[in-house]
Amino acid sequence: MFTLLLANWALVFIVIASAGRWGAAPERAGAGMVLAASLLNFMFNGDPRTSFGTLHLPLFLIDVGLFAALLWLSLKASRQWTLCACGAQLAAVIGHLANASVHAISPFTYALLTGLSTWIVMVAIIAGTIRHQVRLAKRGVDPSWRT
Repeated sequence: MFTLLLANWALVFIVIASAGRWGAAPERAGAGMVLAASLLNFMFNGDPRTSFGTLHLPLFLIDVGLFAALLWLSLKASRQWTLCACGAQLAAVIGHLANASVHAISPFTYALLTGLSTWIVMVAIIAGTIRHQVRLAKRGVDPSWRT
């Protein structure tokens, strides 16, 4: 469990560092959203052995908030990665709702459904940062926002 937590924080650091160094405003905004959600998860996460047996309300609310923020970003930014990140976060919200309605989902599956999506969001931000640099090298300009 500690290894996964350490890997998660290492990936958060990589996302923040790469978006801060090579990303434009949408990538930095997405990285900030992930950092905020990760810090809130760290503050409100209970014992993983017991907190994933039923709907974990604080994590559900954090995931809904991250989904709403990524949805706003995907509507404003001229980036494709935001759609992938928003879709992955929607899967986490659906995972919470499925666990709340069915109660037959194992705690491991619930944790995997809700936790894996954040990794997909972070990989999407890294991919978006790389694509931003490719577009800058190719065109010399890469508009961040829709007009």
